[in-house]
Amino acid sequence: MSNLRFRTIPESDAPVIQLPLFGRFVHAPTAAVLYQFREVVLCGRSTRVAHLEQPVFARR
Repeated sequence: MSNLRFRTIPESDAPVIQLPLFGRFVHAPTAAVLYQFREVVLCGRSTRVAHLEQPVFARR
């Protein structure tokens, strides 16, 4: 998960998380959950993801 991408969108000041997986991108909220799982469980780092935004298509 070292290739995580944090993008900006015009609709929000919060970053959007993208996780490359099998040649595609997983977006929030799934990418945020996987990122937090890695940080907390595998790396032992307390990490919050509440500040991350969803991409526009996920808001529907």
